[in-house]
Amino acid sequence: MLALIAFPCCSASGDERLHHALIALDESLNGKTYRQIAITIFGEKKVAEEWLGPSQFLKDRTRRLVAKGTEMMKGGYRDLLY
Repeated sequence: MLALIAFPCCSASGDERLHHALIALDESLNGKTYRQIAITIFGEKKVAEEWLGPSQFLKDRTRRLVAKGTEMMKGGYRDLLY
């Protein structure tokens, strides 16, 4: 699992989102499913309660985190340097 990286240009919630995106990317590259990625980031209890519920929020959030991590891997991290 990746360690938290502090970005001085970002807010605390932005830091958390970037941290989660890097974890999601790492897990995705290791062949984990979206559900397994969500468990790693949000915990077993939250995923058990919300994954199959009427809201798609947790699934969508996990997909967006994987997409953000992939974007950063493909060069988007450079935007953090300016």
